[in-house]
Amino acid sequence: MCAATGFAGGPAPLASTLVTGALSLIARAGGALKGPLPVTLLTPIPTPMGDIGAAARAVWAVDGVVLTALGGAAAIMMFAAPVPLIVVCAVTIGIGVARWRYRR
Repeated sequence: MCAATGFAGGPAPLASTLVTGALSLIARAGGALKGPLPVTLLTPIPTPMGDIGAAARAVWAVDGVVLTALGGAAAIMMFAAPVPLIVVCAVTIGIGVARWRYRR
């Protein structure tokens, strides 16, 4: 039993579940507002190690999943260390607001 995460009981499991659910909804809405893949991501990005264009497209495709996973991990420790959760929430909400502002 870990008292910091609240597995012994208390409000932590419910709060982390609600926060993760809200972050998932915001990330999903941001993904719906993202639009099609920008043409600039289809251009090659040459480096001495080769073309990293595929990595850029992969990051573009899974940004919401990564933010939700980071938010879930931060929500587990929200009472012991709230700063990572605040940062992930601010980034997720900021991306959602920016995509809402520039929607087509």
